[in-house]
Amino acid sequence: MQRTERGFTLVELITVLILVGILSVVVVGKFFGRGGFEEYTYRDRLLASLRLVQYNAMNHRTETCHQLLLEAKRYGVPDSNPCTASQSYSDEYFDDVLEPNRSADLTDNDRVSFLALATLPLDIRFDGLGRPIGACSGGCQVRVSGEVVLNICIESEGYVHAC
Repeated sequence: MQRTERGFTLVELITVLILVGILSVVVVGKFFGRGGFEEYTYRDRLLASLRLVQYNAMNHRTETCHQLLLEAKRYGVPDSNPCTASQSYSDEYFDDVLEPNRSADLTDNDRVSFLALATLPLDIRFDGLGRPIGACSGGCQVRVSGEVVLNICIESEGYVHAC
């Protein structure tokens, strides 16, 4: 009588371990939240918007209205009285993503908000050399807060970066 051993080969065991590893990485992220992905997205969008405003200020040196208005749940380039102290957004400014490269509205998102070490709303302006003027003239920091807290630093020399 001949006995046959039954079992798995090493190749089969390694294949199963690799598949279980891949599934666990994908599925665990779904069960335990987004892990701050929204915060990273909004931080990168705000960073790009700040750099765009700064770039426009450097290209149009004689104009002084290159600014970004930051509130707790939204930011954008003001389109209502942009050069005055009472700058704001018009009613339809955030409808249908009118200014996708210059604004964001977080009113539908309860988890993410913007914080600044200065008083909100924060009027961030740049001069013709790309340096911040006004409230951020000595440098300032903006926080994107949610599951994780991410910072954007605006240095007094004009360097805008994630910190």
